[in-house]
Amino acid sequence: MGHGDLEVLSYCRALTSDGELSSQEVWLLADWLNTHPDSCDTWPGTELVPLLSRVFENGSVNVTELKQVASKLSAIERKAARLRRDESMAEAIERFDPMECALPSIDHIVRVPSSSQPGEVYVVGLRNSSCTCPDWTGSRSMYPDLDLRRCCKHVAFALYQATDGYRWPGWLGALINDCRYRQRGTHPLEQWRVVNVRETAAAFGIGPSEWINVWALWQGAYSRFGYNLKQERWSYGHRPYLSRTIVEAVKCAVRAG
Repeated sequence: MGHGDLEVLSYCRALTSDGELSSQEVWLLADWLNTHPDSCDTWPGTELVPLLSRVFENGSVNVTELKQVASKLSAIERKAARLRRDESMAEAIERFDPMECALPSIDHIVRVPSSSQPGEVYVVGLRNSSCTCPDWTGSRSMYPDLDLRRCCKHVAFALYQATDGYRWPGWLGALINDCRYRQRGTHPLEQWRVVNVRETAAAFGIGPSEWINVWALWQGAYSRFGYNLKQERWSYGHRPYLSRTIVEAVKCAVRAG
């Protein structure tokens, strides 16, 4: 959004900050737009000017017209929130490095209903991958912002919901979708690594189990694989492309601690 857009939005928010809208405030809004003609030619001024012109045709504002203006201001605020989210999303996608082992930072808050506690709603902050659920507050909050261990099932669902229509690069998109599908987050004790395998990222989580979760390419898409360190075998014999290189990377990461 341009500077003019933000000016109009800030003025509208100042008028409605008390949750009420008076005819005097509508008049002040119209007067402000008259004295800022550049703002009339950009959104949301382009939506407000025609409405305010109709409202003041008879020289006064009635209750019905007040409701129309209030409804328009609410719709503008919702659209502004979507635009801010889309801008934040585009920036996050642009700067996301598939080789960086981290969750994306998006300036967006999502409220996710609990699947096990009817009526309970958890608040997920995608800026730093936070959640108000017991799993997150009890087992994940101590990790650094955007650490993959902070990804409870609600963070995963919020990322999936917020990024609907967007596709994250490779392993991250597959990981988010898998967490959502399985209704669980990443393991809170798994330390994640991303390695470069012939210019392609592969991610894996090393935890207390002898099984390692691996996200790597198979048949042109990222899939989840399991590798057993002690038995030195892939789960069900199902292995990704360049599996030997990935195994060596996993072993090096384990040795490095």
